[in-house]
Amino acid sequence: MRINILESLKFFDDPTEVGHASAIIGVIGEDLCASSFAHYINSKNKNTNCIVLDLPVSKGTLRGHRLDRWIVDNDNKIIYQTEIKNWSSTAKNGIRLPALAEDSMVSAVVEINLKNQIKGSFYQAEKVLEKMNKPKIYSEYTLLPLLIYWMPISTDGVTPFSKIKVEDMNLAYTPSEFSELELFSVSLYFRKLLQEVESLDLDMPNAEKRLVVLGNLLKSS
Repeated sequence: MRINILESLKFFDDPTEVGHASAIIGVIGEDLCASSFAHYINSKNKNTNCIVLDLPVSKGTLRGHRLDRWIVDNDNKIIYQTEIKNWSSTAKNGIRLPALAEDSMVSAVVEINLKNQIKGSFYQAEKVLEKMNKPKIYSEYTLLPLLIYWMPISTDGVTPFSKIKVEDMNLAYTPSEFSELELFSVSLYFRKLLQEVESLDLDMPNAEKRLVVLGNLLKSS
C-alpha cells in the first residue's frame, strides 16, 4: 500500500478533525507501525531482508501475555518480539505537533513523551520484556524486545530508533530476561523520510483485507 507521509503526519500528529483516529488505527495501525519499522531497517542497508511474520507471539502456552508481531532482521540474525502502541496526538496526554515542525519543537515533544512514559512506568509495556517463544526456524537468532510507537519518542534526540535500559524505565518490578528495550517512533521516521520523499510503499496485508471487506459492505446494490 502506498502511504502519503505528509498526510499521515497531519492526521495523527496535528489533526484538523478529531474523533476518527481510533477508527483508522483499528484498520491500519498495527500494520502501518510494524511495516514502517521493517522499512526503516531495510533502508539502512539495501542487502537487509527485514520482514514481518504472520505468526502468534506468545510463550507457547494457552494462557499468558501475547504481543503484536514478530519482526525478523535476517541480515543481522535478529528477531524482535514486538509490542505496538498506536498512541497519537488525540490519545491521553497526546501533544499536537505540526507535520513540518522545526527540530527544536520536535525535540521538545520527544522529551515530554519520554518523560511521560517513564513517569507512567511505560504503561502496559511490561509484557514486551517477558521472553516469548521464538519460531523454531529462528531459534539461532538473537531475541530482542521492541516497542513501536506512533508518537514522537526517543532516548537519542530525534532519532527514530533508540533504546532504553530496563532499570531506567521505572517499572514496578525488573524483568530478568532483558536489560534493554528497543524503541521505535513511526512519527520520527516519517519526519525524516519527508525530507526526501512524499510517499512510501508498505506491505500491509491485514489493512488491505479490511479495506476490501469495508468496500464490499459499502457497495450499493
